[in-house]
Amino acid sequence: MVALNRSVEAMARTGILMRHPTASEREVRFRLARAWLDDETLAKVAGWVPNP
Repeated sequence: MVALNRSVEAMARTGILMRHPTASEREVRFRLARAWLDDETLAKVAGWVPNP
């Protein structure tokens, strides 16, 4: 199960970097978190609201 989760995360990171090639590692992590959290929660927890 751990290997599957890591594979899904790696694919998600790749997709993020394809859409946002200049994203910092911090931005990639926030965008990855956005897959599980809505924008309101992400803003409350991390103080970050993504640009589309």
